[in-house]
Amino acid sequence: MIRRGRAADVRGLAEAMGAAFEDDPIASWFWNKRKGRREYIRGWYELVAKEHYLDHGEVFVAEEDGEIAGCSMWSPPGEWRFNPRVEMRTTRYALPRLGLRVPIASVAMRRIERRHPRAPHWYLSELGVRPESQGRGLGSQLMFEMLARSDRERTPVYLESSTERSRALYERHGFRTSEVIRMPRGGPPMWLMWRGHHHTSCSSMTP
Repeated sequence: MIRRGRAADVRGLAEAMGAAFEDDPIASWFWNKRKGRREYIRGWYELVAKEHYLDHGEVFVAEEDGEIAGCSMWSPPGEWRFNPRVEMRTTRYALPRLGLRVPIASVAMRRIERRHPRAPHWYLSELGVRPESQGRGLGSQLMFEMLARSDRERTPVYLESSTERSRALYERHGFRTSEVIRMPRGGPPMWLMWRGHHHTSCSSMTP
């Protein structure tokens, strides 16, 4: 079942995202030590879901057998940046955990932010599904409602993809790669993807 996220889901969705991104190439590059990585990622999503996306964006969760299996988080046009209070809290969370990687991580973040489109768009900033729940169409279902809305509003959608597999998923839904950037010092690639407003979504949110 796909439904809107609510405050009570924060812990469960953060758990799901920690599992989804523990071995992700970009997350593994930022947090390059395996030990503690899932906990860092889980804490990050708990923070940003609670402080930003539930109040200033759109959150959808996929539920299986009463457990949250995946999540998508969206920022509306013009509001993809965290406000100063949230920016301060996320920085305070990330800095001690990144440790010596703070300088190179900061370069990477600036590189990503500089490429962020200026034209109005919905920003699919986060989409993740637990490994054991992948391959069942949940990633697609977590996008349906907002892609349909973007089509109705004739508003493009932007995202960054960190794997070939996720890039292929997004391409099936009408996204096209606008640019490929690499993390500094030979780090992994990131695909910047854009979806214009001329597409028709093939489904809507599961009731």
